[in-house]
Amino acid sequence: MADRAELLFVTIRKPDRSFMALARGREFEIEGRRFVLVGGISLDGGFLQRLAGDRDVAVSLLYPGLTASSDPNLAPLLTNVGLPPSSGPLAGLDDQIAGRFEMPVIGADGETPLVSRAYVAVTHTQRPLQGLLLRLDSWFIGTATATGLAALFFAVWLSSRVSRPLAALAEKTAVLDLDRLDIDFAPRGTDEVGTLSRLLADLTARLRTSARHLREAERRAAVGQIARQVTHDIKNGLIPLRNVFRHLSQLDDGDQRSLSTVFHERRGTIDTSIEYLETLAGNYARLSPTPERRPCDLNAIVDEAVRLSGEDDSVDLRVNLSEGLPPVVGDPIAFRRILDNLIANAVDSLVDGRGAVTITTTRADSGGQPTVRLTVADTGCGMTDAETEKIFNDFYTTKATGTGLGLSIVRRLVLDANGTVSATSHPGGGTVVTVDTPVGQVVVPEPTEERAG
Repeated sequence: MADRAELLFVTIRKPDRSFMALARGREFEIEGRRFVLVGGISLDGGFLQRLAGDRDVAVSLLYPGLTASSDPNLAPLLTNVGLPPSSGPLAGLDDQIAGRFEMPVIGADGETPLVSRAYVAVTHTQRPLQGLLLRLDSWFIGTATATGLAALFFAVWLSSRVSRPLAALAEKTAVLDLDRLDIDFAPRGTDEVGTLSRLLADLTARLRTSARHLREAERRAAVGQIARQVTHDIKNGLIPLRNVFRHLSQLDDGDQRSLSTVFHERRGTIDTSIEYLETLAGNYARLSPTPERRPCDLNAIVDEAVRLSGEDDSVDLRVNLSEGLPPVVGDPIAFRRILDNLIANAVDSLVDGRGAVTITTTRADSGGQPTVRLTVADTGCGMTDAETEKIFNDFYTTKATGTGLGLSIVRRLVLDANGTVSATSHPGGGTVVTVDTPVGQVVVPEPTEERAG
């Protein structure tokens, strides 16, 4: 041992235990005798703690049967691990090897040769680093979450700045209608939404102007149509009166003795025609009257219309009425107007005013529903298919002096009675107009007793 100047690990035996010391020997002589002075320090936990200095650094001694460490918790674990590697992590531990070196171990008598080697391992715990990494991860996650929330909030705020004005514009345009053009699209900015608002405001202003012009045109057209319809209906009502007074004028010029008798015979025609004109006047005075709907005898209306149509020797007016027809529900004045217009159109279509007009009533079936069918057929000039398709249109006529309202009035009145109207015609073969009216009953409320008091 005296020959070794370097530091050694020396195993010291005591009566109670053995321990290891870090020692160095010095040989000297006194009076011819050799002595070896050995000095060292015990390698216990306290020394190793002072040697480590930092609490995160551990210094450990590993020797078979003897293990010590500056970290009391690390000593038993190192005993199970065995010889540690020169660097890298310890198996099953969180500590990292910072360095490892070997030291020779000799006996305390100085005569024992090197029997083994002890290892000193310096380890550094990774727990602070792991805590730092954990804090960094938490900070990163928190920062990322906060950034994401801030980005989401900003995106929602930005989208609301754009979507809220657009939603307001959409809500306004949803209620925009020709009858409601007072919507305010006043622009509130110079961005794209403001430009769109100005565009919508301009469009709404133009729509208001166009709607005003359209209403004025409709008003004028309605006034003109009503005037034509009034003229047409009054002319139909005046035809029987004209025929009666023409007949009376002829008698006045010739056989005056029969004038009184004929006047009394034709007085019913005059009264009926005047009543018809008064009813028309009342309806037009109300402009949109609620028609009187009641069961009507269509055969009786046909007889009356034929009787009041006047006598014309050049026209063969034929009537074929089926007996026992069920009543139809509607306005009797409307049915009378239908017949007057159909008869007048049929007579006007006759070539040179000569021919036959046949009026027929019969039972029919339309779509599984029982109806009463009225047909007015003439032997006139007829029409092409293209003309037949248009005869029920307003203001369409094939006559040089016609107004084009007669059959359009018929169509409207038939539709008011929940019926259908159609026509078939062939050039040179005459025309047949068919009106189907549903059979129905009007529920009349039972009279209630008046209570005094």
